[in-house]
Order: sequence, then structure tokens, then C-alpha cells
Amino acid sequence: MELLSESLSPFDDLEFICQEHGIPCLGLCSDYLCKTKTKLLCMKCIKSGNTCITKEKHELISISEMLFRFFKTETPSKSDQIMKIKRMMQIVNNYDKNELNNMLTQFKNLKEEKSIKQIEKNLSDSLNYFIDLFNIKNKKKIEKLKRRSKSSKKIDNDINIFLDIKLPEIDQNILDNKQKLDDIIKKGYQLSKPKNFVNSIKLLNNINKCSEISNKLNKKIYVNNILSNMSNINDKRTKLENEINSTLEELEKKYDKKMEEIEESIIPKEIPTLYSSYNTSSYLYFFSDPKKLKYERDICNTAHKLNTIDKVFCAFKSFSNESFIVWGTPIYSLEFFDINQNKIIYTIKNAHVSTIYSCRHSVDTKNKTDYIITSSSDRNVKVWELKSFTCKCQLLNSHYSINIFSVCILFEENENKNYIITSSPNDFIKIWDFSGKLLKRFGQSDENHYLVDTFYDNKYKKYYIINGNSNDVKSYYFTDGELYHRYKGIPQSCHMSALVYEYNEQNILIECDGNGFIRMWDFHTSNLIKSIFTNSFINLRGICLWNEKYLFVGASDHQIKLIDLNQGKYIKFYKEHTSKVCTLEKIKHDKYGECLISQGIDGKIKMWSTSE
Repeated sequence: MELLSESLSPFDDLEFICQEHGIPCLGLCSDYLCKTKTKLLCMKCIKSGNTCITKEKHELISISEMLFRFFKTETPSKSDQIMKIKRMMQIVNNYDKNELNNMLTQFKNLKEEKSIKQIEKNLSDSLNYFIDLFNIKNKKKIEKLKRRSKSSKKIDNDINIFLDIKLPEIDQNILDNKQKLDDIIKKGYQLSKPKNFVNSIKLLNNINKCSEISNKLNKKIYVNNILSNMSNINDKRTKLENEINSTLEELEKKYDKKMEEIEESIIPKEIPTLYSSYNTSSYLYFFSDPKKLKYERDICNTAHKLNTIDKVFCAFKSFSNESFIVWGTPIYSLEFFDINQNKIIYTIKNAHVSTIYSCRHSVDTKNKTDYIITSSSDRNVKVWELKSFTCKCQLLNSHYSINIFSVCILFEENENKNYIITSSPNDFIKIWDFSGKLLKRFGQSDENHYLVDTFYDNKYKKYYIINGNSNDVKSYYFTDGELYHRYKGIPQSCHMSALVYEYNEQNILIECDGNGFIRMWDFHTSNLIKSIFTNSFINLRGICLWNEKYLFVGASDHQIKLIDLNQGKYIKFYKEHTSKVCTLEKIKHDKYGECLISQGIDGKIKMWSTSE
């Protein structure tokens, strides 16, 4: 599987242009039985509301994920499939860019509407030629097949599907050979070969016996179509068109950037807000270039060194305008560090009597109060008021497991009430009030719950609970604990970090997993927007959104990785830690400006800045 994953991941770097809108595609419909004309979809396709993604609620996936789902069912001995993938990538990588050195000249010649229409006409004519050729060469065989079949309408339907996906001409050497037909059924993978298509149709007409093989056939034909289209990527005309689109897009970006600079010089730009959630400092929008991030100094080496899953520290600016970092130590104390004074200003000794797993900051906006909530392997959860450094609430023996990995506070502003949400492995998610009373249980008790967090939707005025676990990421209604949506990537893995942000009137959920993937989902439809691959089989956690363009994520390979969300690429890494990086936060510093704070299980908390 590792070899397969590495071989498939480069396909996400290929840019497929939407034929209707002329912009890069986000992905394709995962339903191989889908009758939608267009499978590769761009953002404009999705926003139009006329696709199977919005109408039929089909899943939008990346090219590499679609191929992974197909090839993972193949036997390990079929290394020829992986070799085929590698050969296709070699075609792309070995392409000589010198052929397009006169790109701008060719672009000027092609940008005239007549030239573009001529290209479209040539493509259309090629397809019509193929269909006509197919009907002529196979007319007798199709009629013969219809006579043998009890349902000629089904044959017509299957033939139409076959023509729509543009496979090569059929070879019927084994049409009437029962022994070979039996061998095909026995060796299911051969159904993927186009030469057996007519045999397959013949077999499929016995619906009662062969519905399972029918699904396999349609799936494999669909995948073969995608592979066939990819293998033709060395066609010079396709390369030229893609290069032209890329050049045009680059020119448009430069133009837009210049216009933004002119607008900003005339009208002061309003500071945008990414988050509608109020329980994290991440709502701040950072303007500095994260690619210029550099290591400044260590904050401490006293953070505990166990394999923490959720936030082991929090960084925030309080209502009293002080900038704090708070963490739990190996001797179970809580340290309050003022980053502008560069010193610990308060210590709560024996805050717990065992390992402190989670240490989070939350704010009560109506009462203007800062809280720190902690969980521990002593099975207790505590809420501390920042102003007095005292414990205001305590949950004793809150879960069966000692591993209470994640806790958070939800301040219900309509009711003006405070709630505590807790999670642990193999137990339900629980909601408590500030008196310590258990109010409800929900979720699945057979999953390892690594993360709980909250999200408030400004548009619909609703509170949601976000849960990352050993199988997927889920969202629940806060009011009754009912499941709202499941966000499940392939391949399945653990999910230790997730967040939801509001941008351009869309709520987007970002999560990461234990296989090196970062995925963006439409929160309200659970449709996959984008999948980003970093490295094979590394565990990602501690995601921190810099702004709508960039995301930082901690990794088990001791690195902090920078992700370009617009391009859907992992672009840079930073390495100062000597162990897994678990928690990332951002904060503004009086001297260093916009800063990133990181923690690893080497026990160190480090500060990074983008200042010159």
C-alpha cells in the first residue's frame, strides 16, 4: 500500500482544466455509475448547483484518491498497474518545456475566438468519428447480441454508456467461447479490459445472478477511462492548451494583485475575520508571509513529554490585553507565561495529580472572562479562571478511561450558559454544565475520540460539536447530540485535529489524518473540496490556520509543514524540534509581530516569527 500511495500521489499535482469554465478542476465525482456528463469539476461547476455533487450529494474526490480506491482492490502481485502509473508520470516529467518557449506568441494566435472554436470542433469531430466507426464495425455483433438477450433496451443502455466513456474498439475473440467466459468470471480483474466488454454485457443481462459483477465492471470501465485520458497527456495540443491556461491564469493573478494594491492604497482594507467560532484565538487573520517564517527562540523546555494528542498548550491575548502561553508540566503544574515580558508570571502547583493531556483557552464574551480548561489522566477535568488563577469548576472521574485526550468549553450566548464537552477512547462524548452535572451522552462508544471542539454558524444561528476520532471526523448538533455529518477520507485513518472556518460565506472544515493527508470539506454538505498529500504514513496534528491561503500542521517526522490551500500543495517544512510536533498556535507579539508557537514531545515550546 505504501508503494501504491507514493505512486499515485503525484497525480494531484497535475492540473486538469474544466472544459466549461477554463479553470483548474477541484476533483471528480466518485460515483462510477453516475450519469452526469461532466465528471471533472471546478469550483464554478460546484457553485452553479447543477452538478451531481450538489443535486445527488455525490462525493467529490481527488484523482489520486479515486485511483487509490480502485488499485487497492488489486492483488499485490499486480505490480504492472503501479508500473503503468509510473510510466505515465515519466511522460509528464520528461516533457521538454523548450517546445513551448514561444508560448506567448502561440497564445496570441490562439486567443482569437475562431481558433479556440476550431480546437473544440476538432475534438468534437474526433469523438463523432469514433462513435460512427464503432457502430459500423460492430453493427452485426450488437444486433446478434440483442437477439440473444431478453432485454434489448438494457443492451442499448450499456452500449450508450460504453460510447460515452470513449473506450477503444472492441475485440470479440472470445464472444462464444464458454470456457473463456467462465475464466473471465473467475478472474474478476479481467473485466477491466475493454476487449471483454461485449462478453460482459452478455453476462450482465442475467441481473439476478450478476449484479455484483455489474458494479465491478462499471467501476473498472470508469477507472480505465480516467487512466486512458491521463496516458494521452503527452499530446502536444493538450500540453499547449494547458500551458496557455496556466499562463493566462498567472497573468490574471498578477493583474488582480496589482488592482488590490491600488485599492488598498486608496481605501484602507478592512481586517477580515476567518472564524465565527469564539473559543480560540485562531479567528485572527494574519497578513504576513508564512513562507518567511524563521525560528526565534525557545519559550520553555518544561512542557510534558508524553504523546499528547490535543492541545498541550494554548496561546492567546486576554481581555486585560496580556499575551499568554499556558502549558502543563511533567510535575502536573500549570505555567502562565507572558510572552512580551518573556517570563513566567504565575504557577499553579499540583493543578492535577497526573499527566495533563489537554490545556485550552476559552472566552466568555458576555462576561469578558478568560478560562483555561485542562484534562488529566487522573480522570479529572478542571476549569480555571485566568484573572484569579483559581479553579471554578471540576469534573471528577468524568470518563472510564484515564486518557481524556480532549476537552473544550461552549458558551451558549443565547441562554448565557456555560457547558463543558469531554471525550476519551471507547466512551461516549459527554456534555456537562459548570456545576459538574452530566447533561447528555452522544456519539459512538466504540471509537477512540481524539478531538472535540465547537463551531457556531452565524448564518443559521446554530452550535455544532466537531469530533475527530479513529475512523473519521463527525459533526453533531449541540442541542440534541444527533449526528449532522460525517467527513470520511480514503484511506481510513485516525484524525487528531480539525477546525471549521467561515470565509466568503462558506463554512469549510479542515482536518488531517494519520496517513499524511489534509482535506477540506464543505461543512454543511460534507462534500470534499480538496485533498492535499504531504508524506506517506506520517501522523499529522495540531493544525493552525494562518489565513484563508495558508495552513501550518505538525507532523510525526518532527517537522512543521506549510500548506498552500489555494494550490492544494505542501510547499515547505520547518524543523527545530527533535520529536513529534503536537500543538501549533498563533499569536501577535509586541516586538516580533505575527508569530507561530509550536510544541513537541521533546518538552519544548518554540516561537517562530515572520519579522525581518
